[in-house]
Amino acid sequence: GAAVYTSFAVNAGVNVKPINGSTQNSYANTDRAGTPENYKSFVVDGARGAGLTNYTGSFSTATTATCAAPGQRSSLPLVITQPLSGDSLLKDKLNIDVLPNPSNTYFNLVIKGNSNNPVQVRVTNIFGQVMEKHEKIASNATLRLGQRLPGGTYFVEIIQDGHRRIMKIIKTN
Repeated sequence: GAAVYTSFAVNAGVNVKPINGSTQNSYANTDRAGTPENYKSFVVDGARGAGLTNYTGSFSTATTATCAAPGQRSSLPLVITQPLSGDSLLKDKLNIDVLPNPSNTYFNLVIKGNSNNPVQVRVTNIFGQVMEKHEKIASNATLRLGQRLPGGTYFVEIIQDGHRRIMKIIKTN
């Protein structure tokens, strides 16, 4: 199935419902598994979804499509489900490294930005819950984080001047 959204985010901000039903689930609602809980208000008619509360689209039979050879135009529309939001330009403005990754103790977040404006850092778990938040970090600094995190997979979101980077980190036990 597929659904169409007018706005979307990268992995850490989507908060995808992991299983159907409302029991044993962090989202106690009747939405189907795969529903992007933070972006339900942006669903529209399109693809195999009917909009309204059809957040994951409808099941359909398998089909194939043939791409045009280089230099030829295709009659199929180009659909972009997640805009890159200038990610290629972002690398020149905000460079992030996480060392070590994975780690069983802590992570060093090395921030190298061309701007002097402060950086915001959020660490979220796979359910989108904020585990750590750091504000007004220098644009060229090393931030130690994750000391208190239990083992698991996390996403570090770094924001500066409207530019956003997301890094996946893994804390081992």
